[in-house]
Amino acid sequence: MFNKKSTTDRAADSVPITESTIFSARAQKQVFNTNAVNENRHIIHSKGDHRLDDKGESIVPLNIKFIYLDMSLDPNWIGSYYEGIGSIMTVLKRAGHNTSLLQVIKLLDDKDVLDFVDNDTDLVAFSTTTNMFPLVQKWSSLLKKHYPNIPLLCGGNHPTLAPKETLQQSALDWACVGEGEKFILALADYLQNKRALEDISSLVYRKESKIIVNQSYLAENNLDTLPVVDRTLFADHITKSSTPEVFTSRGCPYSCTFCCNEAKKLTLPNPGKYLRFFSPQRVIETLLEIKKNSKIEYFMFIDDVFGVNLKWLKEFSIMYNEQIKLPFKCEMDPRYIREEVIEILADMGCISINMGLQSGDEHIRNNVMKRNMSLERVKKSIEICKKNNIETKIDIIFGTPTETKQQMIRTVDLLAQLDVNHAKTHIFYPFPYTELEVLTRKMGLIETNKFNVDMLSGSILKYSKAHKRVILFMHVYSDKIVQILKPMYKSNSLIVTLFRKIFMKVIFSSIFIHTTVLARKRFLQFRACYRKIRGLKALNYNNIETW
Repeated sequence: MFNKKSTTDRAADSVPITESTIFSARAQKQVFNTNAVNENRHIIHSKGDHRLDDKGESIVPLNIKFIYLDMSLDPNWIGSYYEGIGSIMTVLKRAGHNTSLLQVIKLLDDKDVLDFVDNDTDLVAFSTTTNMFPLVQKWSSLLKKHYPNIPLLCGGNHPTLAPKETLQQSALDWACVGEGEKFILALADYLQNKRALEDISSLVYRKESKIIVNQSYLAENNLDTLPVVDRTLFADHITKSSTPEVFTSRGCPYSCTFCCNEAKKLTLPNPGKYLRFFSPQRVIETLLEIKKNSKIEYFMFIDDVFGVNLKWLKEFSIMYNEQIKLPFKCEMDPRYIREEVIEILADMGCISINMGLQSGDEHIRNNVMKRNMSLERVKKSIEICKKNNIETKIDIIFGTPTETKQQMIRTVDLLAQLDVNHAKTHIFYPFPYTELEVLTRKMGLIETNKFNVDMLSGSILKYSKAHKRVILFMHVYSDKIVQILKPMYKSNSLIVTLFRKIFMKVIFSSIFIHTTVLARKRFLQFRACYRKIRGLKALNYNNIETW
């Protein structure tokens, strides 16, 4: 049992979080749905649903504050929808608890973080990926100094992949491994003195001098038991987005070496159940709920691989055509693209498919990344999509260990030859305990705790400056180069062919890449200064390599 303490005691004490220091006397606090949005962050406060306990008395709600690190160096970035944190806040709201969300979209001052928390806060929960974890380290120490008795939790990909390290390297009290809906309700029970830490699955916590990792929850096989996410818990522009993102499943059937899915799968007691689907009816229910608040241009199905279950897809397509009748985009794998599947999608109104190629070089794609995909399969998939008037966007990753400049050029050249509509590029990031992260570490390429806002910062690996310039150049400009090269490949003219070879020789030369990347950096610095002069919050470009 806890020794309940006053809010004055909570702020004054300086002891670490234990079972005897967490609780404070709480009166029910009126928290109303409010939005406070600016160019650097969104703050949304939401009051929990009114609930009664077993005795018919009103439940005293917890006040739980989430900090979601959703940052980008893109000056036009305004934040995005995140299914995981939305689902967790929804189950808390239904259980009667109040939630607040600080969605960080640009680097904030420490004061902004401190102002978000107060003495009535019962829990602060961070959600982070590995590249953002240095900010969690900084802000958890800051919050622990000013609010020593408020427990700090971290969820998301990073603590799932590296649970012990998450606590060892921060002032956090707890971490969550894997999906958090059941976990957060169990932790809320603990905070209300209804269960012990030892009984909470998926929890990482300190016990004396040790860090304990409890066995994870089984993967929720019936996703329909989860509530439809309440999107009003996000900022208005996300709630009312004309292109809302929707999941129809969780998990992925593949084991690519660069992706965190395989490592996350291995944290489960039942890894064979990692790929799961919402029922077709449940997805329709979600879409109808979204339509109530938004004027939809198109939906975006952002499953790792949409439509892998043909039986499910056929049932869903009938309902979609009857009740939704709106265009959509989706993510697919070329290995699942067949005439029958694409004809179903086209009939439903699919306008664009993003498919993962990752590299145009066969060795990098199949041996390093283990995509196990032939170029012929990719070509056939693109042909099928074009035949059905569906736009093709190809997913590419630059900067994997052992990848050379020539292999990157081969990828760009291949995309032009394939006549894809667009290339969607990424820069490789070594997520903890993935197969490629282990290889990268063995090669001595990892810089510990390097803060990397997003891919516009370039590669974080210990490559030469020249190689880093090539990776960033490919990421930023490859789609534009593909658009220039495509018409050249459609021409049979010898003059055009000669011009294409000269163009490629020039544009991929070291001096052109160096000059272009340096000019881009200077432009970004100038724009940051200009914004500062105008009184706007200057973007932080200090993390961009000095080339």
